[in-house]
Amino acid sequence: MTDADALARDGATSESIAGVRILVDVRDDRTGSADAPRRVAAMLRAEIVRALAPAGGSVAPGYPGRLLVGPRTLPHARPGDVVWGGGLGDALERRLVAVDGVDHRGAAGPMADRAIREAGGDASLGVVGDPLLLLGDLFPERVGDRGAAAGIGVVADVDDAEIEAVEGARRIVLEEDPWRSAEALAGCASIVTSSADVLAIADGLGVPVRLVRDAGTLRAHLDDHAFATGRGRTALAASVAEAMQDEPLAPAAFDAEALRAAFPAELWRTPRVSVVVPTANVATWVDECLDSLMTQELDDLEVIVVDDRSSDDTVALARAAARRDRRIRVVAGAVAGGGSARNLGVDLARGEYLAFADGDDLVPEGAYRALTEAGDRSGSDLVLGRFLKFSASKTWDPTRSWSVFKEDREAVDLVGEPSIIRGRACWNKLYRASWFRDEGIRFPDVPRSNDIVPVVTAYVRARTIDIVRDRVYLYRDRPGGTSMTAKAGQLRGLRSYLTQECLCLDLVRGTGDARLLDEYTRMIVQSDGWVLVTRVLEALTESSPEDEAAIADRMRALLGGLSPDALATLPMERAIVFSLIASGDLRGAKAAHAEHNLLDAARAIGGLERLVAASDALDAADADPALHSVLALASARVALAEVQSRARDAASAAAAVASIASRAPENGPRRDPRMGVVVEASLAGRHGVLERLSAVGGGGVVARTARRLGGGVQVEGEAPVALAGARLTVLAEPDAGGPVHALGQIEISDVEGEGSWSFAIGPGALADGVWRLQIAAGDDAAGPEAAFLSRLRWSAQPFSETSSRADRVAVHGRVGERYEVKLHAFPAAPRRAARAVARRLDPRLQRVVARAITGARSAAGRIQPSSASEANRAGD
Repeated sequence: MTDADALARDGATSESIAGVRILVDVRDDRTGSADAPRRVAAMLRAEIVRALAPAGGSVAPGYPGRLLVGPRTLPHARPGDVVWGGGLGDALERRLVAVDGVDHRGAAGPMADRAIREAGGDASLGVVGDPLLLLGDLFPERVGDRGAAAGIGVVADVDDAEIEAVEGARRIVLEEDPWRSAEALAGCASIVTSSADVLAIADGLGVPVRLVRDAGTLRAHLDDHAFATGRGRTALAASVAEAMQDEPLAPAAFDAEALRAAFPAELWRTPRVSVVVPTANVATWVDECLDSLMTQELDDLEVIVVDDRSSDDTVALARAAARRDRRIRVVAGAVAGGGSARNLGVDLARGEYLAFADGDDLVPEGAYRALTEAGDRSGSDLVLGRFLKFSASKTWDPTRSWSVFKEDREAVDLVGEPSIIRGRACWNKLYRASWFRDEGIRFPDVPRSNDIVPVVTAYVRARTIDIVRDRVYLYRDRPGGTSMTAKAGQLRGLRSYLTQECLCLDLVRGTGDARLLDEYTRMIVQSDGWVLVTRVLEALTESSPEDEAAIADRMRALLGGLSPDALATLPMERAIVFSLIASGDLRGAKAAHAEHNLLDAARAIGGLERLVAASDALDAADADPALHSVLALASARVALAEVQSRARDAASAAAAVASIASRAPENGPRRDPRMGVVVEASLAGRHGVLERLSAVGGGGVVARTARRLGGGVQVEGEAPVALAGARLTVLAEPDAGGPVHALGQIEISDVEGEGSWSFAIGPGALADGVWRLQIAAGDDAAGPEAAFLSRLRWSAQPFSETSSRADRVAVHGRVGERYEVKLHAFPAAPRRAARAVARRLDPRLQRVVARAITGARSAAGRIQPSSASEANRAGD
């Protein structure tokens, strides 16, 4: 059924005024049909709306919100409607009130106002009265010269004989033309009526009225209007003659300016930006959020607060803010779920651009100005900017190292700039509203991650995207739930996240771009997916087979669709955790995750046997072969460690690795330059390779000392005596990425039953920077082990250093009981300067947040916003 059909069914009088649907009357169930007074009153209310609507204002076609005007409209309101001078008709007597999701700007009378409050709606706005009271104020020419008025007009369903019995009385027939009817009423010296509608028209025209009862009198409507005009409950005469024996009613008392001021003229405005703010129990922070929006350097702003069934004072505070600033609109109780809240806000938004803000966050001054200026210049569908995160104790910038924000950029796209995919929150962005709606982008109601699919959809479908370096959002990181109920909900959240992530994966794969899929894969396994898995496993106390099976199914679908190349590069301890989850072993994943390195993780779950069992489960579930590749690489590393520690012989370790790798694609494991060697040797049955490489791969080659020598650095170390006579190549890998440099070879010597080695790095051998040292097994030896690489480890004992100005080897990053070696090939002074900048970073970011909070707590009219660019440079 269309909206027009529904209105016709309800006997509604409605029309569209500049794009806004106006509902001015609905058939009353008691009378069963519309009568002439009601038709005329409805048409005159529409004329009043037309007069108050801003000249030239309009909204986009299809805007779903309606303006409800008149004493019978409120019971027919629906979420998103605005009610001005609305009432309940005969429903007032039955207390039937529809208030959920309705924005009340004033009631037809105090009884309707009280009923709204009793039903849980708005606190009283203090603005009551039928809009018909504004007739004389808006249309003085229709009133004419009251001094020329004469005669008694009767508008009531009474016998003509009653009228003829009163001297000077005549029946007034209300015509289809509302103004001819109004002129007929205005020409009377007084009026006798049984209709609250005619009473309201007469009060608006300043014509004295006497009331008579007839069969169609609606007492509740009549009383509500009487109270609204300061008269109190009024007695009704039984006949026209009896009515003429009484004095006319006292003139109506009402505040015309307040009634006009309550008119929602903003419905006809097209703001530059509509900000949708979903809220749910954020009473502690919602005032700061809304005040930060009201202090934007953008006057033409609309803020739509859509509340998701808050049980605290969130709604009351938001409505108080709306009374202070008419740019805020509050829709409460209409929806359940954050996704539905955002969708309703989008539907009701009238702005040229769309933005989203959560009710506990802040938007820094100048943010929307910076975003809109970029969108205006380029015409792009979407603009994104940087953001900060802050808590009670710290502030940090997650976008600081994000390459996409190195400079302002216009008209890029997702395929051309794949790293955009890493930012999937909806709130640090501006969307062109018409494009957003045309693409049909909607938010799902899911327990977790309800914005990742809509944002990825926007990225994929955007013709062009702009990037600004301004910080346009401040995200409040507040502690989450720690109760058992919250912990139990973590598994539902993980199921929800994985389901949403699979939809994102489909969108990414649909582009057909391999670089984008690689970037997306790294994001999942390095940040987004890993962070959520970490939170769930840390909170995990119990799980059901149903949860484990559902999560495993979704994890297999996700991992199986990721880029095999990128997936093979994830840290192997993470590979174990992801693989165990995909095999349905949440308990094993939790045990592995609790450890800090791969070998401890492997020991915690029982070593290679548990990994083989996970491979068997994946095989039984028909998982993507790429998962076996990842698991095979992890098992190769565990096999080396177990052989080195003599926990397992090389032959059985190789057999375990081979059982997993045999299920992987033929060339899958070989993509890894280290563990692929072990996998290939295991598949070929060459378990002797494990014996030779276990000493290297298990961290057996260890740096012990480093000292300045002849302008360079001399490094000495130890190795298993079993490697005596082996020649190893020392490589240097740039910490920031890039080609690997061979520094030379070392030969393992047997010195009194212990292996030792040394090598020198001459002055100028490496460019300035930070380098990681590696060991390559073999030089020109045959066999796969010739390409085997291992990170050089540093001994836990102190190292030697004779000069702070020398090139130096530093200890970085704990790995088991040993440390990775990094070579700093630049002077000490730049290092000190870099550390000083780092120490200053957090306090400067804190000041950005503090300034935003201070601004949010100030009255919007007193704020003198500064440039967004100036405010956001802190910490750059």
